[in-house]
Amino acid sequence: MRIEVLQKEIIARGGFMITQVTDGFELYPYHIITGDKLKIHELLKKLKDFNGEENSYVDFYFELLSNDEQERIRERLSKEEKELLNQFLREGKERVGQFSIEGKGLAQALQENQKPLYFQLTDDMLKLTAELSTTEILFSSFYFCEYPVVVWTNYEGKHPIFFKDKPTQRFLSEQGIIFDMDM
Repeated sequence: MRIEVLQKEIIARGGFMITQVTDGFELYPYHIITGDKLKIHELLKKLKDFNGEENSYVDFYFELLSNDEQERIRERLSKEEKELLNQFLREGKERVGQFSIEGKGLAQALQENQKPLYFQLTDDMLKLTAELSTTEILFSSFYFCEYPVVVWTNYEGKHPIFFKDKPTQRFLSEQGIIFDMDM
């Protein structure tokens, strides 16, 4: 299911943004996760479950890519992933007709302004974006707001987790959310 959100909504819920991964390394406590796509998917699912779906988000830039770039991504998807992507895109087309920004559809207005797109991390979005990210097809970042964390996927084969502060890092560690994954 496609649930669009604005960046300011994520921030209002307690989340935070990192413009460049190097900024994250300089400004926030972090931990580097390594492992296969199953481990990364499990971690993201744990964070989503712990924060609640209403406090879990992902950026997904597929619709801002050129047609050629989109086609290259589609070619690398499994049948199930193509179905998830097509459902996501269909829901977007349905919603464009419901919104207008200065006489333009939402998708067109966002694309023209090159604004990133953020979505609630539903189960389908988690499955699609985690797979695309861990296979290096299309990268996404994941934002969790109840216990503020940003997971930046596949940065040089590693997945940095940035914590808003040391108490959040300590708490998630104590809860076994982060450090119980054979890292």
